[in-house]
Amino acid sequence: MPWLRDTCRGRRTQPEFAGVLNGDSIGFLAPQTADGSVALANFWAAYQNWWTIGRQPVITMVEGAPPFQVGYGYDYDPLSKVPPSTLKFARPYYPYVRYALTFTLPNDGYFGYEFGDTFHGNDWWYDELVFDLGYPRGPARRGVSGDASLSNLLENGGFESTLENTWYMVLVNSPNAAAAVQRDTSAHVEGAASAHITVTAADGTDLAR
Repeated sequence: MPWLRDTCRGRRTQPEFAGVLNGDSIGFLAPQTADGSVALANFWAAYQNWWTIGRQPVITMVEGAPPFQVGYGYDYDPLSKVPPSTLKFARPYYPYVRYALTFTLPNDGYFGYEFGDTFHGNDWWYDELVFDLGYPRGPARRGVSGDASLSNLLENGGFESTLENTWYMVLVNSPNAAAAVQRDTSAHVEGAASAHITVTAADGTDLAR
């Protein structure tokens, strides 16, 4: 397929791809974020950014898969190595099926759910694949479940105000580590600012909290 791009590991979209490729198939990140091993923000950025940087018309696919240890734990030939009972478990594992599908819906991407990126084409079928969702009735909005609040409980989560008394740089277990964090209004994805972390000595584990 001409102009196709595959984001196998969901790496950050590079500007040099703009105007050259229009297809992006995002593997790995659906099960990784569902497992909790990769931040959801990384998955969201990989999916959303391509709509503005890719060659038009943009085509994007989200590759859903079972838990990462299951879908990627049988080498590069899972068809001959995965036990039948594991395959039977993976196909109807609906929390991961619907997680990837729900993630895809806020934009215009394609969705698939397979055993993993080394086992494409398995004939798994779900009723959701033929359900007519219709068209959006309005812009996206934050949903509230139970007693949850619409308020953002993370203080200064968008770095829109000074970092003083809200964000701190902590250097762990290393007297030789050195880093600083400051508010940066020249580079941001949302809002008007971001947090710029400068590491001058990378000896130890640096944490921002």
